[in-house]
Amino acid sequence: MAHKPVPASALEKPLLLNRPSKSPAEETALHAVLSALYTARNPVILVDALILQFGLRPLVRNLLDHLKFPTFCPFMGKSVIEESKPYFYGTYSGKVSYPGIQKSLEEDSDLVVHIGPLPTNMNTGGFSAKINPEKLDSDSGKQSKLQRTGI
Repeated sequence: MAHKPVPASALEKPLLLNRPSKSPAEETALHAVLSALYTARNPVILVDALILQFGLRPLVRNLLDHLKFPTFCPFMGKSVIEESKPYFYGTYSGKVSYPGIQKSLEEDSDLVVHIGPLPTNMNTGGFSAKINPEKLDSDSGKQSKLQRTGI
């Protein structure tokens, strides 16, 4: 496919880089996310490496600056967050995390917003990261709060 000729006429129409949408699914998703955030008593954010792949670092940093929730990152997500920020609490790598970090995510939090997840052996402390799927927006079998809303 990389060497397939493309007609020059395709370049006459500018690319649409924004995807304007106000679909019912988008509204449902927005409501579910906001509801989960508003009802959480101890939310945390886990920022991961796929943020970089999609060029979302500025957007995520802006979100973190506004929310100021306790924020963690796995090893491969370290360059996404500015670690000097007061809301940065450390690097989460399952059972190989510094003392207290694993407990903060796995036990003490009631909502984990995992942005840009990259679940690799190195990124999860040998797959020892065990965040309750009910706290996440993505899971491994059980339906989370967000998924039960149809997202």
